[in-house]
Amino acid sequence: MNRAAAVFAVVGAVACGLAPVEPDAGDAGGRGSSGGAAGATAGGAAGGGAAGGGAAGGGAAGGGAAGGGAAGGGAAGGARHPIPDGGAVVQRVDGGFQFLEGPLWLADEGALLFTDIPANRIHRYSPATGFSVFRERSGGANGLGRLADGTLLACEHGNRRVSRTLTDGGIVSLVERFDGGRFNSPNDVAVASDGTIYFSDPPYGLAGRPAELPFTGVYRRRPDGALEVLITDMTRANGVVLSPDESTLYVADSEADIFRIYRLQADGGLSSPTQVSTTQQGGSGGDGLGMDDDGNLYVTTGGAPGGGGAVKVYRPDGGYLGRIPVPQSATNVSFGGADRRTLFITAGTALYQVRLEVPGRP
Repeated sequence: MNRAAAVFAVVGAVACGLAPVEPDAGDAGGRGSSGGAAGATAGGAAGGGAAGGGAAGGGAAGGGAAGGGAAGGGAAGGARHPIPDGGAVVQRVDGGFQFLEGPLWLADEGALLFTDIPANRIHRYSPATGFSVFRERSGGANGLGRLADGTLLACEHGNRRVSRTLTDGGIVSLVERFDGGRFNSPNDVAVASDGTIYFSDPPYGLAGRPAELPFTGVYRRRPDGALEVLITDMTRANGVVLSPDESTLYVADSEADIFRIYRLQADGGLSSPTQVSTTQQGGSGGDGLGMDDDGNLYVTTGGAPGGGGAVKVYRPDGGYLGRIPVPQSATNVSFGGADRRTLFITAGTALYQVRLEVPGRP
């Protein structure tokens, strides 16, 4: 999530409607190179390169028609433009929530989980059956993730821990301390195919409670339980995501209006980062992150003119591709639908969706 003041605030309702996807500022057709007037900030010399109480009712459109989206590959980067020819539209699925975060598509269930932080609740949305409450008293859950065996992980903002859900529905702590101190308020999580977990820990959810760690960290928990801190020099480390081949880690810093690109080294360390601004075409921040099969990065932002937000799209190396306007400040994304080409967007008080050309990751 973006700013501390926004976390527990009740964001005003926004009228529903469609918002056209804006093209790259450097290409009036929206399909050209990623250079554009807005441009990439850092280039990517060191970067990702090849690796890149719930509202009732159903919603506007379902989560994506059936069909076989191409598998992509993770190395293509610029081979396909994710924004459709002629643009695309963002649709409001439903609103009336308090402050949404943490969307996670469950492919085996054909449903989306997402969190409402101040309501202390996790919701479930199925394009076939509509909305239901998945969990009450969620610990102020924020970002969600899933292990290969289906175990649900939750960054419990209020409980200052990452939890896992047992097969019987019980909730237990996975990790809640580092070097003897409790976490600030775990925010977002990314899970590698071998079960390694990466998560961020900014202080947004402390709500006046004292911090027990002197930094905003990004951590790695290995499958054997070993916990290490990877990054300590960000102001507000927030969204985290891995490239399709899991060789590159992307981390957003909301307060600095940037994201960083780190290569994972053979010895387990990180490369020096490539740093990319998120202020192209207006707006600020860098909240939740998403990834498509071609390694393109999706960065949720707020502060756009008129009070809205956006999902900004970048190549694996940080080159800027374009901006998808959203009526409210966007907080996080997850790809879903039968062909994985529906991008679900949590933004303020509502859940939105948009159809894109390249399938992506939950």
